[in-house]
Amino acid sequence: MYSISRKFQKQPNSAMLRTEYLMLAKKYRKACKQAQRAFKQSFIDQLDSLHENNPQAYWAMVNKLKAGSSKNMTDNIPPDE
Repeated sequence: MYSISRKFQKQPNSAMLRTEYLMLAKKYRKACKQAQRAFKQSFIDQLDSLHENNPQAYWAMVNKLKAGSSKNMTDNIPPDE
């Protein structure tokens, strides 16, 4: 994809390079979305299996998720506000 991108930057008026670049960009976006969905689904499946088999590990994972989300929220707000 990067080589097509560089070629397209050098020759922006080429219709062939434009269509090829846009098709590859579309495939890349779809692949990224599919990978994100697969990661989230595997994480949910892991949580479901831990909930049944190992509750201690399940709650450790849930607390880890909670700690990560609250940490991000507090970093964005200054203390004086």
